Amino acid sequence: PLNVEIAEPPPLEIAVENAYLTPYASPGASNIGLVVKLRNIGDTAILILSATVHLPEVITPSTANITLGGIQPGDSATIYVQGLTISPSAQPGEHTVSIELSATLVTSDGVRYASNTYVQASVAIFSQPSVNMQILDYGLTAEVVLSGLNNTNAYVTLQSIEPGVINLIYYRAEILNGFFPNGS
Repeated sequence: PLNVEIAEPPPLEIAVENAYLTPYASPGASNIGLVVKLRNIGDTAILILSATVHLPEVITPSTANITLGGIQPGDSATIYVQGLTISPSAQPGEHTVSIELSATLVTSDGVRYASNTYVQASVAIFSQPSVNMQILDYGLTAEVVLSGLNNTNAYVTLQSIEPGVINLIYYRAEILNGFFPNGS
C-alpha cells in the first residue's frame, strides 16, 4: 500500500510595518489619507490580496475595500485609502484600524489556494494645531468716517504665521455696502 499524506498549505502571514494618517491628523481634518505598509512574512507568494479596512468610528467613511497583487515572500505592499474625514469631536491619541485580508497564494511548486487573516494597526490623531494669525490692516474704505455714513466698505487683512511654513497666507475680507446695527 502507498501512504499519502496531505498537508495543509502555509497560511497567509502578513505583518503591519507602519500605519499613519497623512498629510495631517487632527480633529476636523478632511480629505486625508490612511497609509498602511504590509509585509508578506510567509513562505508563499501572494497573487491577489483583498483587504477590507475598518476605520475607527471617528473617521469616515468607516470601511474601504482595496485589492493588491503580486507580493513575494519578504516583500512589502502599501494600502492607501483617500478622502477620509476625522470627526471634530475625535479625541487625540492612538486609534485602531482593523484589516480583514483574503488572498490567493501560490506555493513554490505552483499550488494555488486561498487563505484569510486579520491584522490591526494603530494610527495617531493629534491635538488641533494652534492658529497663529496677525492683523496687518483694518479699517473703512471711506476717507472720512461720519455717523450715518453709507456706501462704504469695512475690511481686515490677516496673515497666517505658522512656524516651519515657507508660504505666508494673506486674507483680505471686505463687507460691501453693508448696514450695521446703528444704521450706518
